[in-house]
Amino acid sequence: MAYTVGSAFYGIYFIYSFPMFFLLDEPGYGRKKTLYSTLVDACGAGMLILTSLDIVRLCLGIPLTIPGTLWELL
Repeated sequence: MAYTVGSAFYGIYFIYSFPMFFLLDEPGYGRKKTLYSTLVDACGAGMLILTSLDIVRLCLGIPLTIPGTLWELL
């Protein structure tokens, strides 16, 4: 099950990042990419990936465990 869930989680990265990387070197599609638009696209894709991974984790019922003494309450 770990391979299946891990592969599904890894596949989520490609769902959101592929369109951004596809448009980087394609001159015939829309406007020319600037450094700022590339940065905005990367931040947007990163946030969509983070949110999607958390939604999938919640749907699968996987608990969020953060080990260490930093997170313990006094």
